[in-house]
Amino acid sequence: MNQTDIERVLLEKLYEPYFRERNGLNLHDIREELGVDETKFWNIVDEMSHKGLIRARAMGGYYEIDAVGAITAENEGFSPEEMTKENQHIRTVVLDQLASIYEKGGSIAEAYIETMSQDLSIDINLLANNLQILEDLGYIESVSMGSFKITYKGLDSVRKWRQSNLSDAVQQSKDFVEKNISRNNTDTDELLKKARQLFYAGEYSKAIEIFEEILKIDPHNFEAQERLNTAQDNLKNGIIPETAVPFEARAAFGRAQSLERARRLYEAKESYKQAIEITKKSFPDMPLWRPAVEAINRIEQEIEIIKAQNGIIAYFEISSTLNKFEKLSFLKAGEPLRVFICHGKGDKAIARKLHESLDSLGINPWFDEENLLPGQDWELEIIKAVQESDIVLVCLSTKSVQKTGFIQKEIKLALDAADKRPEGKIFLIPVRIDDCDIPSRLKSRQWVDLFDERGFERLVLALKSYCASD
Repeated sequence: MNQTDIERVLLEKLYEPYFRERNGLNLHDIREELGVDETKFWNIVDEMSHKGLIRARAMGGYYEIDAVGAITAENEGFSPEEMTKENQHIRTVVLDQLASIYEKGGSIAEAYIETMSQDLSIDINLLANNLQILEDLGYIESVSMGSFKITYKGLDSVRKWRQSNLSDAVQQSKDFVEKNISRNNTDTDELLKKARQLFYAGEYSKAIEIFEEILKIDPHNFEAQERLNTAQDNLKNGIIPETAVPFEARAAFGRAQSLERARRLYEAKESYKQAIEITKKSFPDMPLWRPAVEAINRIEQEIEIIKAQNGIIAYFEISSTLNKFEKLSFLKAGEPLRVFICHGKGDKAIARKLHESLDSLGINPWFDEENLLPGQDWELEIIKAVQESDIVLVCLSTKSVQKTGFIQKEIKLALDAADKRPEGKIFLIPVRIDDCDIPSRLKSRQWVDLFDERGFERLVLALKSYCASD
């Protein structure tokens, strides 16, 4: 199968589940079904994600169709005909209703999804999925939870649609009026046309000057006043029109969204930063691109929440680090590197996560939960494991450093074992999992902060360095 065929199949298979149940599909299963080369297949998936055709829904290869993909599937005939007609009808009537609400109430007017579902007799889940498509395409925007309003892009679309449905008589009447408008109106029309172009290009400062000039000629020009207010707000808040955002920035933003949905938060944050840097080059006089800034703030808040939920530290991202290293990097004398994980009872969850991450790299981590067998003398086994390990990681937290218990004995065992190793050889690594004090007997050794964004990567680099040494 060539790339076009694979893209068609993916859009066909992802379209209906999205609108019916808002579910994604496991692309591993689809690849096996198609019998396509794995590398080729995932390169195509990555390219489709960058184009905005599909997006990652969850880890493990689960994807769903994206807004551009849904419209493409409908336009190319890849989606079921009846469902396509139904979705297109829903999006049309929703835009028409939101435009009518705007015309009555102005830019602050909004509508709630429950009200629209009742007024339009549309299933609320199907409505929600189509609202998401319209929002992703920039035709509407979310005001608050479950509340939406139309954008200028949406208004332009509705006006064009309405105009195309005018009768010939009405259109002729409209043409007659346009030919006989006053000189001032002709002037303002030309100015509006120029101002709109600048507005949609994100040249807000220049657009503002023209809108102000229009209002001097026609103080009651509603569009000029509305767009003037919007341009001033956008200039202040760093809002750039979707059509004016550089392609590279949109691609970086799309990648960041996919990474965020896949819970690869630190990688997503970096991609959002990249999108900001690209837009800054095109719009040097504007504040940072607001959607990307808000996304970064959202990610930072989410990381803090995850940390708080799991106690002293909860989160260190491993996905990007795992991709950087091959398992062969962690062999010592032909055998997997042996790493002992020393931890207090209160830090068991973090130690477990650390064990899983190191194990994924092909390292042989020793963790009491996994390595101690029923009936074994656990104290003797721990002593033996410390002595036979290549590296000992001492997990430190505010809780553990203040408590007495076997962890203190494990630290002493590790220090005694370290004294028998060659001087200058890495053996014992203090690993802080929150901003705790380092015990005095460990302060001579450089520690790593697991709660730092690159903390886990720095730890892995230290282990790799040990493997590469004689």
